[in-house]
Amino acid sequence: MKFTAISVVLVLLVIKNSSVQGILETNDANHKCKCLKTFGGALLLQYIKTIYISPPSGGCRNTEFIVTLKNGDKICVDPKCKWLSQVLRTLRRKKATTSNTNVQRQRQDSK
Repeated sequence: MKFTAISVVLVLLVIKNSSVQGILETNDANHKCKCLKTFGGALLLQYIKTIYISPPSGGCRNTEFIVTLKNGDKICVDPKCKWLSQVLRTLRRKKATTSNTNVQRQRQDSK
């Protein structure tokens, strides 16, 4: 009887510990670096659909810039590229202009 009780307890401990380890590995897998290589060439703004910025995390110490092109291709871009900072600046200006225009329209509509 003692042998059976001890066996059950040991089996439960093994199951409990293995399931926790599996969860941690799964959660950590989502935070690994996405970019193994980066593109250093220039891309024209007219071909860019979106720019996703992945901040540093526990699994990846790098800030990663992932550009989705209008044809669906995804490219990891070197964060040190001059053109990238220019494109980001241009997009921020466009966004600021668009949001200011929307605020002005909302004010006019509410009058």
